[in-house]
Amino acid sequence: MNRKAEKKYFQQKIWQMNAPYYYDVFIDFYTPHPTMSFDWTRQKTINNNCIEQEFVFGTPNGTGIGVGKVILPKEECLIRQTDYSNGMIGYYEIESSLSKMKLEKMIQFGGDCNRIRFIPSTSFIIIQQSFLLTNSEKAFIQLIDIENNSISIVGNQETDGYGISINMFERNKIVTCSNKGNCYFWDLNELKQIKNIKIENEISVNDIDWNYLNSQVICVTESNQIVFIDDKSLNKTYYNGGSVMNTCCFSPLTPNLLATGHEKGLVKLWDQRNMSSPLFVIHQHKSSHKSNSVNSLQFSPHQPTLLLSTSSDKTVNIYNLANIGKPTELSFSHCAHNSQVVEARWNPNCYGFIASVAEEYDIHIWKNTENTTN
Repeated sequence: MNRKAEKKYFQQKIWQMNAPYYYDVFIDFYTPHPTMSFDWTRQKTINNNCIEQEFVFGTPNGTGIGVGKVILPKEECLIRQTDYSNGMIGYYEIESSLSKMKLEKMIQFGGDCNRIRFIPSTSFIIIQQSFLLTNSEKAFIQLIDIENNSISIVGNQETDGYGISINMFERNKIVTCSNKGNCYFWDLNELKQIKNIKIENEISVNDIDWNYLNSQVICVTESNQIVFIDDKSLNKTYYNGGSVMNTCCFSPLTPNLLATGHEKGLVKLWDQRNMSSPLFVIHQHKSSHKSNSVNSLQFSPHQPTLLLSTSSDKTVNIYNLANIGKPTELSFSHCAHNSQVVEARWNPNCYGFIASVAEEYDIHIWKNTENTTN
C-alpha cells in the first residue's frame, strides 16, 4: 500500500469510528457504475414508521441510469444508535420480507448522464445526456418513463451542459443550459424546443434554476455573470457575480433569496431585489484544495434556514442561515467521500435526509443527528 492509499485508508477508519456520534442514519449504497448525477423520485408508505423511497442516478460512458429503492424512517420512527457496520449506521425496524436497499434496474443509453431531474407526481425523469462526436460534444434532452423504460428525445443542444430545471407551475416546461452560452426552453408535451436564448458575451452557462415562486429563471456563467430571464417576455437582466460560478439555486420557501456557488469554495447569498452586492459570503469549503469549486447547491425543502453545498474538497456542507457570520454558520460537514462531491439532494419526503454522489461506485444516503445541526 503506497502512502496516499494508506492515508486514505486511515482517514476512512477514523471516520467510521467517529461517525455514529454524528449520524442518525448512514447508508452506503453501492452502484455498478460511477455516479455523476442523482435525484429522488416516487415514494410510498410501508407502515407507520417507514417509507419506501425510489431514486435515480446517472452514470457515464453509455451505462445509462440506475433506479434504486431504499427504506427510510419517518420522523416519528425510533432509530437506535449503532456502530458503523457493512456500510450502515443506525437501526430501525422494517418488515423481514423487505430489503433496506436495492438496485431495481439499469436503463441503458449512450453517452454521459450529466444531470437528472424527477418530474413530481409522475413516473418521468428528464436528463441532459452528452455524446462525444469527433471533436465536439453534443447533448440530447431525453424524457424517460422509469415505470416502463420508454425513452423519448425532446431535442438536442449544440453542445452539452449541466443545468436542468423544471417549471413547478407548468411541469411540462423545463429549461436547460449549455457550455456554449445558451439557455433552452422546452415543452415536454410537444417534445420540442420553444426558445433558444443566447447569453451575451458568454462562453459557457454553467447552471440554471427556475424560481419556485414566480416566473424568473436564473443562470450563472463562466465570465462571472448572473442573468435573470423572465419566462414570459424572455427579457434578460445582467448582474456581476464577482467570480466564476458553477451552480445556483432559488429558495423554495423564502421569496427573493438565492444562492450562487463559486470557485475557491465560496457560497454567496443574494436578495433578488438588490443585486448590487451579496447579502453574505460563506467561505467554509477548503480554499487550499487545488482548483476548489462549489459544484452544487440546494435549499432545504422543509427548513428555510438550511442550505447545502457540495465541493471538490470532497465535502457536503450544511449551513444554518440564521447563524451567518457566527462560528455556528457551518452546521454540519459530511466528509465520507473520497472524490469531489458533484451533487447532493435533500429528500423532499423524509425530513433531514440527504443523498450525495461523488463519481464513485456508491451513493451516500444519510441524516445527521439533530444535535449536530445548530
